[in-house]
Amino acid sequence: MKTILNHPSIAAHNPTIFLVTPPPVNETHLEEQDLEKGYGAVTRHPEVTQKYAEVVCEIAAEYEDTKVILVDLWKALMLARLKLTPNYEGTSEKRDDEGLRKLLVDGLHLTGAGYKVFSDEVIPLVGREWADEPLNKPALAFP
Repeated sequence: MKTILNHPSIAAHNPTIFLVTPPPVNETHLEEQDLEKGYGAVTRHPEVTQKYAEVVCEIAAEYEDTKVILVDLWKALMLARLKLTPNYEGTSEKRDDEGLRKLLVDGLHLTGAGYKVFSDEVIPLVGREWADEPLNKPALAFP
């Protein structure tokens, strides 16, 4: 990521760059899907994905004085999941998560509700003028 952020072609354009943390993984749900696909075991683990999210946050913090903006999708989805299942008590053991099932279609990829959480995080960062864009008829050229 740092190589990309520091690449001369990127610097020449002086863009605003969003670094997005990966979504959490619902290991039990993902394992069901992986086994159906013929894998012998689950292909992703929440601990690894969480570490990756932490590194993205660290890199974004290193670049806070530049036009690099953190979109902490991991955190946003975990907060949304708590709202969906307020009585959930997570443990370190592999366990299914009803809230994440509503946000992740297969334990990994976002559902419509998950994309809504993502959109709610990104739109305020992109610009206030986008927030008022009608969803069914947006402007042809965004600002």
